[in-house]
Amino acid sequence: MRATLTHTSAIAILSLVTLLVAVGCESNKSPTRPPAASGQRAQSPFAKLDQDGDGKLVASEVGAERWRKLASADRDGDQAVSEAEFDQRPRHPRPRR
Repeated sequence: MRATLTHTSAIAILSLVTLLVAVGCESNKSPTRPPAASGQRAQSPFAKLDQDGDGKLVASEVGAERWRKLASADRDGDQAVSEAEFDQRPRHPRPRR
């Protein structure tokens, strides 16, 4: 009887150690970013501004102040800024405060 109890205790201890090692290994993994809402990746700056999702920014979507800054990126003169034009726009560093 005593041998069976010792054998059972050894199995229980071994199982507990295995579980603790597994949990410890899991907690050492680098944290991952939670997925964005509805399973999509984070939106690009352009996509955040493109309210109707048509692939172009127009003054009514971005407002007058921002449009004054973006209008120079409109290379083809269609009164809209495509994503390619947006990516190629001249960027001015923001002044430090």
